[in-house]
This record gives sequence, C-alpha cells and structure tokens, in this order.
Amino acid sequence: MQIYSTNSPEYRDAFRVYLRKGTPLHLSLKARAASQENRAPSAAEHITTHYVWRTRGDDKVRASHAANNGKIFMWNNPPATGHPGTEHGCRCWAEPFKPRVSEFARQVLISNTHNAGAQWAWYHFVGHYYLGNGRDVHLIDVGQLHDIVVHAENFIQPELDHSIFTRVQNQIIRHARNTKMQRLNGLFRRTYDFKPVSYVHGGATVEGTFSGAASVKDNELNIRATINYHFSDEFTDPASIREKFWGQKLENAPPEIINLLGPFNTFNLTELFGKACRVLGSWRTQLMAQVDIDATQSAFHE
Repeated sequence: MQIYSTNSPEYRDAFRVYLRKGTPLHLSLKARAASQENRAPSAAEHITTHYVWRTRGDDKVRASHAANNGKIFMWNNPPATGHPGTEHGCRCWAEPFKPRVSEFARQVLISNTHNAGAQWAWYHFVGHYYLGNGRDVHLIDVGQLHDIVVHAENFIQPELDHSIFTRVQNQIIRHARNTKMQRLNGLFRRTYDFKPVSYVHGGATVEGTFSGAASVKDNELNIRATINYHFSDEFTDPASIREKFWGQKLENAPPEIINLLGPFNTFNLTELFGKACRVLGSWRTQLMAQVDIDATQSAFHE
C-alpha cells in the first residue's frame, strides 16, 4: 500500500473521515490508494460547485439516499452519506446545478480553548468523585476542552447526520430566512454523545445563545453572528447506576423507591459514598455565512 505522510492532503482527508464517521485511518488510506487510477473528479474539477442529488427512484435505493433525493449539495462539503456513487453499490448520480449565489458558511473560534491543565483520564474523574466533595470540574482545567470543541465541530452525530457546529449553524440560517429580520437572537439546547472524547461524557448537554445581524441583497442572504456554546454534564457515580435507573437526581426515582427509603430519602444510595459533580466548559465562535434566501435553491437547506 502507498505510504502517505501525516502532513499530506490524503492523510488529512482520512483524519477528517475518522472524525466524521469513525472510519479507521488505515482503511481510508487503503481505499484512497486503490482508487487513484479510477478516481472521481475532485471538487475543483467539476463543472459546477453544486449538484442536485438524484436517485433511481426504486425500492433498492437506500433510505438515507432517498432522503437526499432532490436536495442541493456542494462538492466541497459532502453530506454524511458521501457524494452520489461513493458508497458501495450506490446507483445515485449528481445533476449539475449552478447556484444563484456563491454560498459558504464557516465558524471561527474566537475564544481560548487551549487546555490549562494536564488531561484527565476516566480514573481522575472517579478520584474526584470520591475526594472532590462535589466541586465543579472545568474542561479547560482538566485538559479536555480542546477535544470537546474538535468533537463538536467535526464529529457527525448519528441521529442528526451532521455535527453540533453544523446543527447550530443551520438553525441560525433557518432563523434568518424565516424571520427576515436584520437582528438575530436565539437559543439552542440539545443532549449529545461525547463518548468518543471520554467515556464519562456519555450524554452531555450543549446549549447557548447566538446574536448577530442578517442582510438581504437580491437572492443573497448574508449572516454574521456570535455563538456562545456551553457544555454541561454531571458525573454521578462510577457505575452510572443513577443515570441507568432514574436519571441524575433521586427525586426522579419512582415513588416506591422514595417511600422505601422513608426518612433517609435525602440520602442518595447511588452516591456510593462519593459526591456527584458538574462538568462544565464554554467556547465562542463567529459565524460568517452567505447563502441563497430560498432554501430550495440552496445547499444550506436543513
């Protein structure tokens, strides 16, 4: 197999695939080497920057590809499924599409995400659970904020088919289209899986606010917004007993459990002689986007 340098575009592409889909690097690089002779054109070699996804329209079409049918995508920003024809056995095809607007959307970090402390492993969280007396844990102090942000930017959430950054970005674009207001303000909140970063962050909440401005010129919608992200989780016990049975608080337990404990119902048996703690982190990005005002004519249509 061809050997690629870690600084090569091929290796960087394979790493992005790993972040988005979890595909091992050596498998992506092997597939890349095998397809060099019969490779598909690159984004720069296509006659248009955009395309419309088309399927064969029969019962053999994958459900995920049927969901893409008729939607517009950009060659330099593939959907979670990959471009038409890239998955094994895919018979879909790309119909060239010339957009009315030169579209882009990107977020740039404008806050410090450099870790202030050494990175904690799972056993550090367990130790803090027993010895930390419930004190909050801040991601930037335990060497995990940077990895959390990279995960939020690049990892494709299975239930969403896109990353956290992209979901929030799409919400802002949709809000700007729907309200057609010059000033943009809004909230977002959802629970996500952060286990690829660390087992202890199974179901963490990412919430926040956005504010900015939008302007329309002909078919062009321009957006500038600041996004404040806040990560929160609670490390309840090493065995996750509380979360598995009734959530993070004893008050959420079934009434029969509360009654069984009687006068001791303020003592949470699942504490296991430790003390639950919050895990917190924050970061900020600047969103810059230029899209078609009409979602049906845009690659940014979610």
